[in-house]
Amino acid sequence: MSKISLILLVLFCIYSFSYGQSETKLQGKPLSSDDNSNSLTNAFDGDVSTEFVSSLKDGWVGLELSKPAKITKIGFAHKSSDKNDYLFGVFQGANDKTFFDAFPLYMITEESESNKVNYISISSTQTFKYLRYVGPEKKNSTISEFEIYGVEAEEDNSEKENLYQPTNIPLVIINSENSVMPQDKDKETKVNINFMVVNEGKVTTKATGTIKLRGNSSLRSEKKPYGLNFEKKTGILDMPAKAKKWVLVPNMYDKSLMRNLFGYKMSFIFGLKFTPSCRYIDLILNGNYRGNYLICDKIEVGEDRLDLAKMDETCVAEPEITGGYLLEGQGSKKKDPSLFKTSQGITLSYEYPEDITEEQKNYITNFINQVEAEVYNGNAEHVDLESFARYFLVEDFSANQDGIFNSFFIYKERGDDKVYFGPVWDFDLAFDNAQILYPTNEKKNFAFKFGLSNGTAKKLVSQLLSIDEVLKKVKDVWTEMTNTVFTKNIILKYIDEQIEYINESQKLNFMRWDVLSTRQFMEAATRGSFEAEVGYFRQFVEERFDIFGGLVSSATTESVLEETGGSWGFPWGDGKNPWNGGDRPWGGDNPWGGNGDNPWGGNGDNTWGG
Repeated sequence: MSKISLILLVLFCIYSFSYGQSETKLQGKPLSSDDNSNSLTNAFDGDVSTEFVSSLKDGWVGLELSKPAKITKIGFAHKSSDKNDYLFGVFQGANDKTFFDAFPLYMITEESESNKVNYISISSTQTFKYLRYVGPEKKNSTISEFEIYGVEAEEDNSEKENLYQPTNIPLVIINSENSVMPQDKDKETKVNINFMVVNEGKVTTKATGTIKLRGNSSLRSEKKPYGLNFEKKTGILDMPAKAKKWVLVPNMYDKSLMRNLFGYKMSFIFGLKFTPSCRYIDLILNGNYRGNYLICDKIEVGEDRLDLAKMDETCVAEPEITGGYLLEGQGSKKKDPSLFKTSQGITLSYEYPEDITEEQKNYITNFINQVEAEVYNGNAEHVDLESFARYFLVEDFSANQDGIFNSFFIYKERGDDKVYFGPVWDFDLAFDNAQILYPTNEKKNFAFKFGLSNGTAKKLVSQLLSIDEVLKKVKDVWTEMTNTVFTKNIILKYIDEQIEYINESQKLNFMRWDVLSTRQFMEAATRGSFEAEVGYFRQFVEERFDIFGGLVSSATTESVLEETGGSWGFPWGDGKNPWNGGDRPWGGDNPWGGNGDNPWGGNGDNTWGG
């Protein structure tokens, strides 16, 4: 035998031994979340008439294998004929006994026959030592049979392929330490996490850090918003920033799942200094499927975000004390040590610098009061007209009840004597989704006239628009944008692409969150299906294009000062929906056409930049 033939034979034998072993049913030590479960072994006894029943909500059952194995098949059976007892149950594999590094192998998304073992092929190339089944969230986990098949192999830490994703969009996997999470509206508690992104079957991001609850009104929902803080600066899904802090947005109050994405996209196209980048993802948290989310930039000062001059406690004299500053309008907050009111009663908070000194507070407060007084005297010398015009057009086109002007951001740069508007944030109740402004397109004036107001913020905006040079800038920017990259055909095509892109994900999301016929928080109406919800959003944008264009072109420095009598406040104390009654009848099908060139990118994969 030649030397080459001998080498080939040896390699063949090695391959056959490592990968050619036949699939076997794997055995191991039973594990569960219950310390003393009497039914633990029922999941592995080969008898579908017996059942493991966890005594804990969000409980689990699994096996510790004697050696790591590549999993090729899972079998499972359930006794219950109620699909809610097993839909969104998740099978996980891990190499850490606490499942801190767990990956999903499969999630049950279809009804199946009870008292019968169902088999699922697993294509992941990863090896695992620990396997478990986590039942649907907030249920006592039950399973009558859990069978695991595979090939024993040495633990392999090389790059893996064919990792599980529930839909075509990226999957974010978060495992918290001991599966503990902050509860209810506790925004202070931070929990250690292991964070992973799976895209196109591969891990594209791995990070460790902390997770906490965030948000205000969105915290009332069961589908929670989260803030992430990684130990190291981390890039996610080709978004421009490499940063520690990121945000998970649930879009629970927007059944089209489109409003935040479109609002940020519009801001980016309109050229604001910084716009939060975002991507659609599916989220599995501690083995629980949480639905469709957006993962987004956090609004903060930083090189890859709002890039302002850095400040610390030593910046107490000019020119250092002149910036940069980031302030947030806080129309819904009343008590907070970071809040202050302008001379005209607009509530703002100091967002940057984070540890602001008294000297810095005095400087920026006096500056804002000076600018405010000048505007009321018809002088916009210290307002950046470009940023105001673009910010105003985005917020009022979208009819964002908060951004115009209740909750908003403004900033000031070092050595620059102007106040700038932006970044934009939070569009889930925009685009005719909020009771307060609904129906926006039937109103005969700009949307901000009818929305919430942070003190006298709406009056200040009216005063700004009544200044010739300001109104001219607004008109000029609108004309520029609608003659180039913000045409009706372009924006409708972009919307259609996103609808197609998230179609699989939205189906699972609304299986998990059965809210399509239930009003959430301040929603104006329910329409019963995703197709009707996204159709209404699309129709609103299409009609808004012409209606808003007419408002801009016909506006005069006198008309913008007219009172509408349409200002809303919050007359109720508990923040719950005060309205009842039926839904508006919509009628008719929505055309899904649209043509023209699309510079916006497609399928949510575009890089947003800036």
